[in-house]
Amino acid sequence: MRRYVFIFLVLLTLGFSSLKAGAQATSGSFKSGSVKIGYDNRACTGTLEGAIRYNSSTPCAEFCDGTNWTCPSSTVTAGCTGPVDCATAGNVCADGSVFAGCAVGNVVYVTRCDFDDTWNGSTCTGTTGNQYWANDSSSTNLVATGVTSETDGQANTIALTNGVVGGTGDSKSTAGLQPHNAAQFCADLSMHGKTDWYLPSIAEAHVMYWHEFLIGNLNSSGRYWTSSENSISDAYYLNFNGGQHIFWSKSNTGPIRCMRRN
Repeated sequence: MRRYVFIFLVLLTLGFSSLKAGAQATSGSFKSGSVKIGYDNRACTGTLEGAIRYNSSTPCAEFCDGTNWTCPSSTVTAGCTGPVDCATAGNVCADGSVFAGCAVGNVVYVTRCDFDDTWNGSTCTGTTGNQYWANDSSSTNLVATGVTSETDGQANTIALTNGVVGGTGDSKSTAGLQPHNAAQFCADLSMHGKTDWYLPSIAEAHVMYWHEFLIGNLNSSGRYWTSSENSISDAYYLNFNGGQHIFWSKSNTGPIRCMRRN
């Protein structure tokens, strides 16, 4: 009996080893445990719904939703699309800003470059400077601002600068409150013919992370400040090397990418 079981297992193993997945590439050197997905040129239909393929022209691991091959990193929330001149995440709009996608139901745009960088017509140049969330490296005179929204960077920025977005108000005008440099930079920014820029919230910064390679010129290992406070001493940054939002001392410096809404 054991002999027959052994023979059965051998035949079963040989049978499985002879099977090959047509959409999976078998050439190339990749480590054990990884899977290299090939390209499938068939039209996406209900028959292929749930299938995935790698499209090197995107580049993206696309999935078939039963109708279209879709790249998850460029998916825009239903009912929320960009304007005609920049309808897809990462497209540069006529005014020079970049359509970043949808954040909490809002169409959002970002600047071409980070704080202290300048667009020279083909790339971002400069020193890619960093900013304090508060006013400097000192941990004294910090306050709990109560600006903790993880979804509304515009409202956060207004509160942190104690004025309208794009205005000159600042919380330093209130006794005991330090200025908030990161939020103030975005509030004061005049770029691409717009003055309503703000420091993104956690959720809005995640949209930039999801579309990082489509938007371009983002630091893939940067700790980008958000406008979402954690405590009297800390606020959240988004780690672009993994996508985690982590609280950090307000007296640290990090890169900034400003955002605006339609």
